[in-house]
Amino acid sequence: MRRSLFIDLNSALIALILALTIWVVAIREQNPIVQDRFPQPIPIEVKNKEEDLLILRSFEKEVSLLIRAPEKVWSDLEAEDFDAYVDLADLGMGPHEVPVEVQPPETVRVIEKSPDVVSITLDKEAQKWFTAGVNILGDVPVGYKYGVPVVTPSQVAVSGPQSLVDQVEAVVIDLQLRGEKATFERAFEPWPQNKIGGTVSGVEISPSQVMVQLPIEQESGYRDVSVKVVTQGKVASGYWISDIRVDPSTVTVYGDPQRISELLGFVETEPVDVEGANTNLTRSVALVLPEDISLLGVGRVLVRISVSPVLGGQTIRVSPTLQGLAPGLEATVSPETVEVILAGPLADLSALQAEDVQVLLDLLDLEPGTYKISPQVVKPDSLEVQSIVPDQLEVVISES
Repeated sequence: MRRSLFIDLNSALIALILALTIWVVAIREQNPIVQDRFPQPIPIEVKNKEEDLLILRSFEKEVSLLIRAPEKVWSDLEAEDFDAYVDLADLGMGPHEVPVEVQPPETVRVIEKSPDVVSITLDKEAQKWFTAGVNILGDVPVGYKYGVPVVTPSQVAVSGPQSLVDQVEAVVIDLQLRGEKATFERAFEPWPQNKIGGTVSGVEISPSQVMVQLPIEQESGYRDVSVKVVTQGKVASGYWISDIRVDPSTVTVYGDPQRISELLGFVETEPVDVEGANTNLTRSVALVLPEDISLLGVGRVLVRISVSPVLGGQTIRVSPTLQGLAPGLEATVSPETVEVILAGPLADLSALQAEDVQVLLDLLDLEPGTYKISPQVVKPDSLEVQSIVPDQLEVVISES
């Protein structure tokens, strides 16, 4: 009896196992397991880092995964479903090889991680204060001098990993002079310098910008004066001098301080002859200096004189000329005349004849009907059209 019961239990157990096996196989056939590389990189989080420690150099911040999961799960997987991290608990200063840990969703198995381990160097956070120094590069022009630069704020903080902060010997500002002749104030970025004059990377300076004021003044016996161009003669009739430019426009003179202080603030050029000129003039001329006064640099300047025609205006009344009217059509224009206001040199305006100006109406491809057409003006090149009155004409086209 017991033996028969034991046989029946074994048979039932075997039947149950077979049923479960068949069920599992059936399920897997409906939703097979797929092994492949997950298409998105997983961000690596840092956990349990001591508050006073810094990560000295960067490490790989993403991990690539080879995973195994049911086929139906793959379509719903996102990068945020995985928890990838490095655990820095109990790790002190120095280099460390830290394993990358990954917690996948319940139905997912991680087969491979890349990278499996990351290199992390930890260092203590430090801060040190420095008085910002100024490196003055270049120089002011002859006859000028600069004073002691003033930095605001004068103290700056250098912060970062202890090993890098300890390399900083000074915080400096490079101030490049480019011919400045007056006191100026500008913002500059200070930079951390090591003992051999190189830059220490990986630290921060606060504030990141400081203001530097550099006093600049002219030395006694020197003075900047303007250049005044002197002309002689008259330009051609109908023309005028519309502009005068001189390069340089200011020069530096020097001599006895008393004589320099008595100058009026300018020196004149030798006279530039403009007699009969009707085009622009360019001349290199010398400066006329008072006795006992000398000039820094070359004693000549370049003078450019613009000679332009005197402009005027004139109104011409013109009957429009029709163009492009198709055969078999006729057109009437209203009004029958237009007024064209021209501007330009007086000489050209006084010589203007009625036939020199035409007002054209383009009727090409127009069929019978009523149109508003803007006229076109043909005129000498030296003249400008100021306006056309009226600026649109009514044209009625009909069959002839």
